[in-house]
Amino acid sequence: MKGKVVRLPKHEWPNTDGSRGILLFAQLMSEMLTPTTFESFRVYSLDTNSRIFEALELLHDVRQERIPRQVLEPIVEELKWSLKKDPAARNLAGGEIESLLTLLGTSFSLEDFTSHLRLIQKLVGGHYKKTIEHLLLELFDKPDKRMDFRKLVGFYCCHLINLGYDRNHVREVVDYSFFLPRSAHGQKDTREIFELLRS
Repeated sequence: MKGKVVRLPKHEWPNTDGSRGILLFAQLMSEMLTPTTFESFRVYSLDTNSRIFEALELLHDVRQERIPRQVLEPIVEELKWSLKKDPAARNLAGGEIESLLTLLGTSFSLEDFTSHLRLIQKLVGGHYKKTIEHLLLELFDKPDKRMDFRKLVGFYCCHLINLGYDRNHVREVVDYSFFLPRSAHGQKDTREIFELLRS
């Protein structure tokens, strides 16, 4: 983004891969939760769980012949993107996701599509937030995985908003935890944020 200023902490951080990863996490969260920045990422307006729910709702309407099947086409494309890119969803339901993606490359029946989605929803829904937090913690000290890390933070921010968390509240939690002077920082602080954001 032209003219964007990366927010810096108001104290010195340890010069380690882990600390740099934690600082990057805080900077990305703060950036993505800024209203103008977050909404510019149109692809992240719905998380994977929300896309699945939306697809199931539309599938029901198509099966009831309330709307034409063609309405599903853009939803299917967005869902495919999300399922391919979302590390947490793939961690929880990788085999079933691959099966669904294969199905969507054929002339699939509405019943098969619905069955796959319901199973993925069941596998992913209750464990998604905890899984994505675990994956984030694993990548803090891996500088060679920064692109994967950025993608995870994007999915995490999106998931929080879709859960109903107020964007400004989450940003305030991040700012308080990372950008105000504190004596020490580390993965403990990040785990504290995750605890504050329990659904």
